[in-house]
Amino acid sequence: MPFHGWALLGGGVGFANIACGGDGCTSGWKLRGPIFLLSAGVMLNPHLGVGAGLDVWWRSPLDTEATNTGTLFLRYYPSVRVGAFLEGGAGLSRASVRLHGDTIAQGRRWAVMGAVGYDVRLLTVNGADITLTPRVSYVSSSIGALKYAAGSTLFAAGWRHQVLSFGLAVAAVGPRARR
Repeated sequence: MPFHGWALLGGGVGFANIACGGDGCTSGWKLRGPIFLLSAGVMLNPHLGVGAGLDVWWRSPLDTEATNTGTLFLRYYPSVRVGAFLEGGAGLSRASVRLHGDTIAQGRRWAVMGAVGYDVRLLTVNGADITLTPRVSYVSSSIGALKYAAGSTLFAAGWRHQVLSFGLAVAAVGPRARR
């Protein structure tokens, strides 16, 4: 029996808008940074699926600022053919700031995620389509307080971040569930 779902792995570039208050906290749109995308899910019917995903953004190779967001989401295909899809969901987001050396300030809170993408079929293997999938996603979270990992000392108050990501992934997309 074929698996009716998808698995996706990719990367790209993202832009983060960070707003906060406190010593050493720089607010505003950051320079672009790399992203990592991972998701998997199962189709409930030919148009609607449910999945779990991870969107990761970091500012630089030094990992000075980073956000990780794990979401549960719905994926909607307007057509029964492989092609355009929409995603929307919510999950837990973690923001971290690496300071001098190994000192890290971090915080966690709920986030919302929305994405659009398009599965471009490259080939079909055992009934599953191997696709190249461009995807644009948006994640927003109001973390609140970022505190140093070693204690409860406040690094930044009112931390909010938005990340707009442009990614390219390779996916395995199984046949859609038939109802």
